[in-house]
Amino acid sequence: MGVVCRLILSLLLTSQVLALSNEVKGLLHKAKHALEQEQMARAFDALSHAYDLSSEQKPDQVEVLCALGYFYFRLSSPGDSEGCYKKALNLDPYHFNSLMGLGDVLFTRTEYLNARHYYELAKKYHPQRFETYSAIASTFYERAQVSQAFHYYQLALRRNPSDTLSLNNLGILWYERQNLKEAQKTWELGLRGNPDSLSLHNNLGILFRDAGQPERARVHFLKALRIRGEDPAVLSNYANLLFDKRRTEQAKHYLRLAQKQQRSPVYFNNLAVMERFTREVLGSGVQFGHALRERPDYSNAKFHSRYFEGRSQVIKEANHPR
Repeated sequence: MGVVCRLILSLLLTSQVLALSNEVKGLLHKAKHALEQEQMARAFDALSHAYDLSSEQKPDQVEVLCALGYFYFRLSSPGDSEGCYKKALNLDPYHFNSLMGLGDVLFTRTEYLNARHYYELAKKYHPQRFETYSAIASTFYERAQVSQAFHYYQLALRRNPSDTLSLNNLGILWYERQNLKEAQKTWELGLRGNPDSLSLHNNLGILFRDAGQPERARVHFLKALRIRGEDPAVLSNYANLLFDKRRTEQAKHYLRLAQKQQRSPVYFNNLAVMERFTREVLGSGVQFGHALRERPDYSNAKFHSRYFEGRSQVIKEANHPR
């Protein structure tokens, strides 16, 4: 569990949309729809066409460059994304989505002070936007300045009491302070406005598991899985809950599903523990080996894998790949 970075949630949100030419506006909406469907080639075609048409009007150029910045961000191409946002800001230094988008690029690079600079500019020029306060809070959290993070999430919620992201992250801060009552209250408030939030259901599942309320935890994990059944973190958390109740074969099933989505050393390590619990020694050793391949300094896997040294050629190869 960790504070969620603020990411731009849509391609086209500003009031400037009304000022765009109809053709460019239509192409941007087409690109937005394609991105929602994960059809990246179609999105790029629409954006390229919009870019070709946008050279005559400044508002068109700014919005198209901002949309391209978001597109490249989604493609995990931060350099191209940064370049597009900076070009947009050269044309309009006050453009909200470009300021926030550039901040997001820097945030994902862990350049938190530089990211905060652009979020602060967005706050200065658009003081009514709650998103700026939530974004600034995240930069404070990442630099372990928790009091400031609390303050800015609360400022965001004064401007938008139903902001799911701020409620989610504020609940995490309460949880990390071991104040489960406030964390629960905050996350449940978030669910009133957004009952289909995967993060809120997953976090409440973790909280109720920690609080020794497995049935309440189970309800929230299953709701999260109905929202996104392939989410590896939720699958892993639900597997851990099942293992608590010694429903070990079911637990292993869900943990293997998590592994298919993400090769995490934690998932390999936990499956190794479960395999060892059911006396499947060979499988346990192989899973510890996979954990060490992913993270050689993983202390738990390193300690337990010593048990398997010399017991099997398969295990030896898993622990000591060539």
